Amino acid sequence: MIGTYLGASASFSWKACRLSISVQNVVKMRILLIESDVLLRSVLSEAIIEAGHEPLVWKPQESPLEQIWCTAPDLVVLDLTPASDETMSQFLQALVADERARNLPYVVMVADPQREARYQALLRSLSYQVLVKPFGLEELLAAFWAARRFRERSH
Repeated sequence: MIGTYLGASASFSWKACRLSISVQNVVKMRILLIESDVLLRSVLSEAIIEAGHEPLVWKPQESPLEQIWCTAPDLVVLDLTPASDETMSQFLQALVADERARNLPYVVMVADPQREARYQALLRSLSYQVLVKPFGLEELLAAFWAARRFRERSH
């Protein structure tokens, strides 16, 4: 486990971690980040690049569903933390109703595991892995692959 965790509000550089990731054997994924915290979004983007993938950064002025349609990601990293319950419920209902969005794998980040439990019924319709903040790089990468493998097995 890396000493510094993602999800904490702190300055961080992946280059200081000396990761031994073999990028040659990694299937490059396009990963859409739906994260409102600018610092965390930046750190996650850097981690995704270091792991040999392409980050697609959500533009807050656009709806996440529109960005899923426009960017055609292989995986979506979604933060449940910032939105109100009503907003998040509406967003998750839209994901479940949209065939293209429903068929993507998701990594769902939560600061409070009980928040994920509130959306359990909606999330069941999606292929997803949960990451509880704070989390380490190994957990993040494992969640990417687990979500991707789960989706591949279910389709």
